[in-house]
Amino acid sequence: DVYDCNMNPKREITDELFQPELKILTCACVKLGTASIPWKQREACGPYWRLYWNDAPGGHVMVDGKEIELKPDRIVLLSPGTVYSTRTTAEFYHFYVHFSTGRPFNEVAPHMFIMPNPHLVKASAMLGEQVKRENLDYRAIMRTQILASEALLALPSDRVPHLTLYDPRIARAMEELNWQKNIGNPELAAMVQMSTNGFLRLFKAETGTSPQAYSLRKRLEDACIMLDFSNSSIDEIAVETGFCDRYHLSRAFKQEYGITPARYRQVTS
Repeated sequence: DVYDCNMNPKREITDELFQPELKILTCACVKLGTASIPWKQREACGPYWRLYWNDAPGGHVMVDGKEIELKPDRIVLLSPGTVYSTRTTAEFYHFYVHFSTGRPFNEVAPHMFIMPNPHLVKASAMLGEQVKRENLDYRAIMRTQILASEALLALPSDRVPHLTLYDPRIARAMEELNWQKNIGNPELAAMVQMSTNGFLRLFKAETGTSPQAYSLRKRLEDACIMLDFSNSSIDEIAVETGFCDRYHLSRAFKQEYGITPARYRQVTS
């Protein structure tokens, strides 16, 4: 057994236990509302979380026809896949964190969460000031990870799907699909010592989709993140995410998101 400092027996962390994932994609504090940076986005979206805090009124976010004003007494969280628009009516400093997560938080339905939590507001204000001074040392990065984690923990419990553990064979196949862009069903089935038909039935029963559909969605999410946070060309992103060329990527991207990669990069930049 493993014991903590109080000598209470604890289970070892294994593949069968939930291991939370959280990755900070970007963190910044910028002045908006000026002619040069008006913060005007129309129906933008992305497969990751967005955390916003402003030091003054003047920034507005609209989701599903509901518009709210960002103020110093609140943070706003947008869950992955939330379609939103923004506008400004005054100048302010805008602190934002974009981050990705694993289950169950990556399965939260698209929504705008308005959170007047004093602790989260204070932490955001302190981090915003530190980032504004370009003092992004390892402490600030770790505090940003803590802020994102605490914001997720403050979500209403009925908004976070119940975590169910996948069959270990399917979990292993999903891990393989997460990093290997092109792998066939027979190879996946052999890897987990199952027949191809049996593997496909179990995969569909566990995830609600096929291995190919799961892989395509993950590769398109990776493409979204690269479009947002890298300087790679669309041709390079297509190769990196396992598509034949940029045209193959563009077709799949538009079918999934209703917009081309080039246009996506414009509206979310």
